[in-house]
Amino acid sequence: MSIGLRTGARYLEVRLLFETTEKPKPAPDPILHCLKQFQCAPSQALFVGDSDVDAEAADKAGVEFAFHTQGFGSLKSQPLPNVD
Repeated sequence: MSIGLRTGARYLEVRLLFETTEKPKPAPDPILHCLKQFQCAPSQALFVGDSDVDAEAADKAGVEFAFHTQGFGSLKSQPLPNVD
């Protein structure tokens, strides 16, 4: 998992391996680890993922979630809105 932060003209990134945190997604631990690295509050974050597991982890971490439709997973639990 790779998480990025854009602030003005700067882009910061942190990469997580499966074993970076004790509990993997859908636990919120990986997302909370990244937030701590960036000194960012959950209310200031957006997690982009491509699966139900990602959506669940974001919800548990208290961050907004955006579904990436070109990813490898699927989002079965929530219908996607129609966007024109």
